[in-house]
Amino acid sequence: MKRLIISVLIVCLLFLSACNSNDYDDQKSETVFSSIIWDEDRFGTQESAERKYFQEYLERVKRSGRDVYLLEYTTDEKVIKDIKDYCSEKGYKYYISSTLGLEVEK
Repeated sequence: MKRLIISVLIVCLLFLSACNSNDYDDQKSETVFSSIIWDEDRFGTQESAERKYFQEYLERVKRSGRDVYLLEYTTDEKVIKDIKDYCSEKGYKYYISSTLGLEVEK
């Protein structure tokens, strides 16, 4: 239940961030390459069909002149490299989180 609440908080924060931004036309997308397996408390890799769907959608967004931002969750070096290479090639911005939730070190 705690992970579900954190997931909802992340989505709400991303939405509020987008609403409070001066760039209402930007597209923020989460887990294009990565996935979160909440009941096992670990990261996964996005299914190829899902990734392809999001990539095609983000291409349309970019062609319309909007900026694209990816938020990914992984510690897998291959997935990190894939995200960096893809975003560099496409001109997208990204953030890769190494934690499953909104955890702050004390």
